[in-house]
Amino acid sequence: MTTTRADLTNCLVCGPRTRQTTVLDGGVRRCASCGFAWTQRTFPAPAELYDDGYYHGGGYEDYFLPGPRRFEAGRRVRWLLPQVRPSGARLSLLEAGSAGGFFVEAARRAGVDASGVEVSEVASRFARERLGVPV
Repeated sequence: MTTTRADLTNCLVCGPRTRQTTVLDGGVRRCASCGFAWTQRTFPAPAELYDDGYYHGGGYEDYFLPGPRRFEAGRRVRWLLPQVRPSGARLSLLEAGSAGGFFVEAARRAGVDASGVEVSEVASRFARERLGVPV
């Protein structure tokens, strides 16, 4: 997906003809009409930065160890659901930057129609092949 300058300055909900305010030193824009907020700057995240060595190297804990990741993901889901789920409502969730898919997995186990997007082929492949979740 290619991001253009217009994508960063126009409200994606209301369009280009709405008044906007900026916060966080101009890094975030907020539409005065609908309240939608978005980052104004582009931050490079090339896929090659998040290769196999990123998740398994550098003397750090292996990111894909399921125990700690599932524990943390489960805590986030247990916090999130009471905040956003009206009684009996079905929820959909799209996690941007889903890494290995542990949060998507936890959300799906809680009955949420969850999927993710991830720039790293290594991480998204792990999510699909090892956890069986759509990333």
